[in-house]
Order: sequence, then structure tokens, then C-alpha cells
Amino acid sequence: MKKLITLGIIFAFFLALIPQAEALSDSKSVPYWKSWVKSYKTGRYERSQRRVPRRIKRDSRRSTSSRGYRYNRLYRDRSSSLYLRSRQSQSQRAELLSININSIKNPVIQTINQDPVPIFEISFSHGRKASPLELPKALLIQKITFDIIDNTGLVSDFSNFQLEINNQKINFAPNGTLGMKLANARISHGENLDLKININIEDPESISHIPGGLRVRLKDIEAVTDSEYKNVRTLLRGNKISHFITWDPVPYTTGGDSTIVGESTKVDRRILMTGEKAFVLSLDLEAFYDDLFIEEITVTDSLSGNAIDTWSYKLRAIDLSNGETLGKSRFLSGKARFRFRPAIFIERKKNRRIGFEIYLNDRINISHQNPQFELDVLPSNLHARGLGSGRELSITDKYFTSDSKDFLVANSKIHVKPLTRQPEYLLSNGRLATVYHFKIQNLGSENTSIGRISANVWLNGVVYPGGISADDFELKLMNNGRVSYGESKFTASIANGTKVIFDTLDEVKIFRNSEQEFALFVALENNDIQTRDDAIHVKLLEDSTFSLGTLSALRSQEQNFIWSDLSARPHSTGTADFLSGYMVSGLPTSSFRLSK
Repeated sequence: MKKLITLGIIFAFFLALIPQAEALSDSKSVPYWKSWVKSYKTGRYERSQRRVPRRIKRDSRRSTSSRGYRYNRLYRDRSSSLYLRSRQSQSQRAELLSININSIKNPVIQTINQDPVPIFEISFSHGRKASPLELPKALLIQKITFDIIDNTGLVSDFSNFQLEINNQKINFAPNGTLGMKLANARISHGENLDLKININIEDPESISHIPGGLRVRLKDIEAVTDSEYKNVRTLLRGNKISHFITWDPVPYTTGGDSTIVGESTKVDRRILMTGEKAFVLSLDLEAFYDDLFIEEITVTDSLSGNAIDTWSYKLRAIDLSNGETLGKSRFLSGKARFRFRPAIFIERKKNRRIGFEIYLNDRINISHQNPQFELDVLPSNLHARGLGSGRELSITDKYFTSDSKDFLVANSKIHVKPLTRQPEYLLSNGRLATVYHFKIQNLGSENTSIGRISANVWLNGVVYPGGISADDFELKLMNNGRVSYGESKFTASIANGTKVIFDTLDEVKIFRNSEQEFALFVALENNDIQTRDDAIHVKLLEDSTFSLGTLSALRSQEQNFIWSDLSARPHSTGTADFLSGYMVSGLPTSSFRLSK
């Protein structure tokens, strides 16, 4: 009877719980509780229907009891998979490696060398102390991965870089990883490890785009347990990208080592004919520290006194490697300015050869205009900007010369040339005899004239009859080896012991695209001293300075060679269109030697 009463009480107790279960089932509790109440009502409760409750946001008033119920059941059932996963996650959390990264800011580097540049300070912390019941595990830092970014973008070649970690140098692998081989790269429980990381530039000359910037990014750090070699979690805090390492070197202008250097290709001075185009200036520019953009060049003339503005109508800049036109300009107040669009690019440690070609007008009046000019590019007239630095080069950053030459402009162009056929024997009978043949060619499209020709004459084994005098010399016009005129067109005079001057009586004209042959006659006789090498040496003379004026004015200045392009209108021997023999092609001619 007592047993029946007890069972009745229990049954009544459970009936009293049913409304509470229904309330739970109507509330927003976890599905586990709904399933459990439904199974109880129908009497079909099965153990297989029980599920581990999902972790959802609960009311704060029930969260503690629910969590306590879950974990109490969990730890009682130590064979469950959830219990094992929980124990594993606790073990992993125990092996967490905390890493703090501090990026170091450096001043602008103005001396490029192999001194290490600080980039990071890294602190490693294996914070959790080992339990007395666990075997302490140490961690090993296996690998650190970096990226390097310079002015061109992501660096793919790490061979020019080296890291220095706590004063120990370690090379990069080709993919940018760094294998740790430090003796103190092992961290036990509760220990800390501090690393100071610097970067070295193995060969500063091989780093492109300097001046410029460089940044290092720490991508990842891998660590393992020293006993099992299992990966452990790492937690990185701080700035993983370094500050800019800014290269802005101070250039050196001694010995040609500067930001931009160069020299010109040799351009020979000569007489230019009107209507001609000619290559007159060359620059060979090399980018030394950084890739460069040449944005502007101004070419200046230093001799014509702005006359170049009137007889030149164009100056062209040319890439001498491929003949491409880089720009066109014309002279204004003796200056021709080029603004290159796009700018001329010169890659670092490479060069660009730039030439300048002048275009001349069809006519010049040298009696009123200075026909002489010399072009040059000064460092202050070349504007360049570094690709890496973005800044414009100062004058002290530029060290180059153009090796400029001076030129003459005339309406005609003459050339002096010795004949291939010369006298075969030296006659020493005391009479005038031919000793030297030459010709003057007029290569221009305008007529020209000759006013004076001078020559040096040396004797060996022969002498002048009765001593040297003007009548021992004569210069005659020739035609196919014969004397053209019975009378000479020149008068001879003796300047010194070897120099003989031949002045024209009026002018000797040479028509355009034609030539005139000349022959030098000298009277010689044997001397009293017996010699086996009787000979005469002849050399036509040039002038080392430029002179312009009338024929009489140039003769009074003792010029050796005088000619005119007949540019004055009208022309006469009294007009100031006569020039000295400066830069006349073929002068001085090689010394000719005639032996007996």
C-alpha cells in the first residue's frame, strides 16, 4: 500500500511539471528542449534523439545554468568527441605564440653603402606557463616571409638584399622567405625573445630607381613545437609594413660621378654653306643614380650675337641611336628651347645620345652679319627629374660637357686639294721651274674669289740664285697642266726665311661648282756643299683665328689665306665680305717633298 502511495505522489509530481515543459516548448529556447518535451508527452522518448545543444545567444538569467548543465554533462562523458576536441583546443591555446612588431622610422639616407638599416623590432612571447602535470614544450621559429616593394613595384629578385638579425647576417631565399638559423630562436614556456631586424643592400649600384623609396612587409611567421614539430598558432600585432627607407643620395661632381654625366660625340668644325642642314652638336647623357626624365633642354649660341636668328630657321633634336626626331625649335635671341613631350627617358646606368641638326636659310650677307656660331648646352639649361625621387636635379647634380665647336656660314664653300700628279724631277738650273701643283674647288652654289695664298718653302741641298728674293717665286693659274695666262695673277713677297705670300692683283674668281688649278714656280740652283739629298718642301698655310673685313684690312692683319663668298651687293675688293683662311677645308695641306 505504501508503494502505491509513493508511486502516486511521483506521478502527480510529474504531472505538475508538464505545464512548465510546455512553457519551455513555447519559449525561444534551444531545439533540444522542444524535442525532449515532445518525446516525453508521446511516450516515444528515445536516447538517440538527444543532441548537443547549439551555442546561441541566451538570456543572461539562464545562461549560467545552461552552460553549467552543458559542461557538467560534457566532462562527465569523457569519451565524447566534443570532450576530446575541447581538450585539443585547450592544448593549442596553450601553445599560442604572441608576436609584437614595431616598425622603425629612419632618416633620409644620403650616403649609399652597406651599412645596415633598421626596419623592425620583433618581440616573441610564449605567455602561458606550463602546468605541473604537463611536459613543458618549447617553440621554434622556423620561417619568416617578407615582401620588398621599391619604386617599380614588388621586388622579385632578393639577391641584392640581406637581413641582419641580432647582428647575425642571413640571406633571403629566392622566394623572399628567411630560414631561421639563430641559436636563440627557441622559446620555452613563459619566455620572451626580442629580435632586431636590419636590412643590408649588398650592392647599392644594382638597386634601381635611386633616389627613391623602399618598404619591407612582414607577411608571415611560422613556428613549431620543438619535440613534435607541429605548427602552432601565431598572433601578430603591430605594423607589419616598415616605414619608407628613403634613398636621396648626395651626388658627387668630382671625377664625373654625378646624377647625370656625359660627353659629346666629336663634331668637326667646318664651313657650312647656306641652304644646308648640318649636324653641329652632340650630347651623350648617362643616368647615374636614378632613372631620369629629361624635360627641357635649351641650346645657346655664344658667337653670332643673335645673328643666328636670321640665317637659321630650325634646330632639330635627334635620337642618334635610331634617328628619331625628339623635338624641333628655332633660335630666338640666340637660344633654342626644347620642351620634350613626352620627356626623354634615360634608364639608370644607361645613356642616351642626343644630336642637334641646324637648318640654314638660303642666303647670308656676311658683310653685315657675323657668320660664326658655336652651340652649347649648359647644366643650368638642362632640366631633368628623377623617377625615384620625383625631384628636379639641381645644377650641382649635373656634370656634363657638350664639347661644342664653332662653325662658319657662307654662301660658298671651298676646298683646297693637292694634285695627284706632281713634278717628277727637281730642276736646279737657276730658272723658275714647277715644284708643286694644287687646286681650289668651289663646292657651293655661289661664286667665290681668292685674294691671298701663302706657303712655307724649305730647301735641302739647293739654294736660291743669288740669295732669296721675291722674283724667285711665282704662282700661276693652270689649265690641264698648262699655264692659262702668260702673266701671273699674283705678286710674291717674302715674309720671313721660309714663308712666301702671294697676293692677287685684283681677285681670282672661281665659279660655282667648278675648280681652279694652281702651280708654284721656284728658281733653284745647287749649293757648293756636295749632298745626296737635294729636295724642296712646300706646305700651304691656314689661319688659326677668324677674321672678317675688306681685302686690304685682312692683308694688313697678316692673314695667310684670304677668300670671299661675294655675299655683298654689290661686291668689290672694298666690301667687308672677305674671310681669313680659318676652317677652310684642306688647309693646311700636307707638306710636299720633291727630290732630285
